[in-house]
Amino acid sequence: MRRPRVALLVLAIASLLVIGSAAPSFGQEKGRGGTWVETPPVPASLRQGANNTAVASDALTAAVVAAAPTDVNSCAAAANASGFNSTTPYYTCSSWKPSYLWREGNSSGIIGEVRGRLTFFTVADRLSRKVTITTMIDQVVLVGTGDRAGMGTIVECSGTACSWASQNTWDFAFKWAAGTLRSFTYTITNTSSAGTGVELKKYATLKGSYKINSELNPTPMVVAWANHYARCDSATYISGTGGCVHYSAIPVFTLSVSDSSVTQAADHYRDAIEQPSTTIPLVPGKVIPSELNRTRNQTIIDANRAAARRTCNTDPAFQNIDKTGKSCDEYPFASTLEGASRGPYSVRWINATQNTTAGNRLATFYNYNRVLDADNFLVAISD
Repeated sequence: MRRPRVALLVLAIASLLVIGSAAPSFGQEKGRGGTWVETPPVPASLRQGANNTAVASDALTAAVVAAAPTDVNSCAAAANASGFNSTTPYYTCSSWKPSYLWREGNSSGIIGEVRGRLTFFTVADRLSRKVTITTMIDQVVLVGTGDRAGMGTIVECSGTACSWASQNTWDFAFKWAAGTLRSFTYTITNTSSAGTGVELKKYATLKGSYKINSELNPTPMVVAWANHYARCDSATYISGTGGCVHYSAIPVFTLSVSDSSVTQAADHYRDAIEQPSTTIPLVPGKVIPSELNRTRNQTIIDANRAAARRTCNTDPAFQNIDKTGKSCDEYPFASTLEGASRGPYSVRWINATQNTTAGNRLATFYNYNRVLDADNFLVAISD
């Protein structure tokens, strides 16, 4: 029973090749139709939605922070049986392994299947107003009427940073399976013209979708499965003339207590975050956040420093300590909206050189991660 069908399939493919790169056009068998059934369904925690919730567990979060994919191939390789998502300021990876069965008409019989691996990878350029997007479909397996399906990706760009609205790679499924088609790269570029705020910011939402149809139903099914969010700016207080980040990723400022050049500063920040009630000033129930917001408002910065130094100079806990070679360290940092003049805080006399080194690293962190005025960031202290 299968041989005549295979022979017809070979003839069909030969005729389709004559068409070239034209978009698939199926559905010649009038009155017939069916539906695609996703199996197994991708867990909601792994299918990236509008709110960019992309990780399934704390363990996965830790893994992403440790080794985020930095190219489309490592992004694709990160996909497990269902999918994988990670976002850093400069790289966002979404990979997914969809499997769809074609159910004909109202019958329960499955007569076709399309399986593959989708990858949606975007790179924000740190030193130019450019974002590069790569989509890839590989590891394609077609069974039954899946041979005669059409498939591809759609990338839509919405927002002031966009230089195009939509890109579409839809084509015959057998081309993807044969490796004739594999990956496509697009770039959005934008200028500072008409950007918002003093940083001349522009935003883009990049929406990745999977598109598939059947010989028996020419109307394609489109499944949105990833959103990536980019912001470009031309802040004069950041190196270069402009750059972009994935603004949904919160950058993390890290120090280690094992690093002898900042040991005392790191120890202070960890105590302030994890044991705030033991730090000076002693305030019962004091809670100090690990998520902070940068400020470039000099009035706020000066007030934060003044409040911290006042405590360092007057608190009884410091009256009898040797301050030689030391300086007043504060957390949250003076350059944040949560500083000493605005909420719970901690101060400590620490080695002056270490204090300066930690401050320089924070400035470098702001610059490298394009942390703009009012942007949030996390503070993490390791052993």
